[in-house]
Amino acid sequence: MPQNFIAPTPPRWAEPVIAILEGAEPEKIDWTARALGDLRQIGFASKFAAYKHCLTVLHTPNIIGKCVVDMRTVEDDYSCDAWAFLCPHPLGSPKPLCVKIGLHQDQLQIDLFSLHVDLTGEPQERITAFLEKKK
Repeated sequence: MPQNFIAPTPPRWAEPVIAILEGAEPEKIDWTARALGDLRQIGFASKFAAYKHCLTVLHTPNIIGKCVVDMRTVEDDYSCDAWAFLCPHPLGSPKPLCVKIGLHQDQLQIDLFSLHVDLTGEPQERITAFLEKKK
């Protein structure tokens, strides 16, 4: 069974995700109940504020993320290309946010699976180990 792995987010994923987030068309972005529930707790006034925050990070060259193997879309349970990445907390907390987005195969729609505070530290540890290996 394939395993999740850490790597730079590929342009084939990042470019369509960025375009969809920039368009902010509700019919193209599905949210999980958890991500939607965490939205205001984290400090975002709206979905659009969350999109802008994610876009700031996704526009960073060579952003490192975790490929989440075998993620399924919320609405129809299809396999999607999913990546998780860390971004700063909008309220300045030292704990980063963990964002997980799945790109549908047609590359016209995404699922926003996670948008929560990273309490485990595991993603940062794996990213740090990945960067250390590259040196």
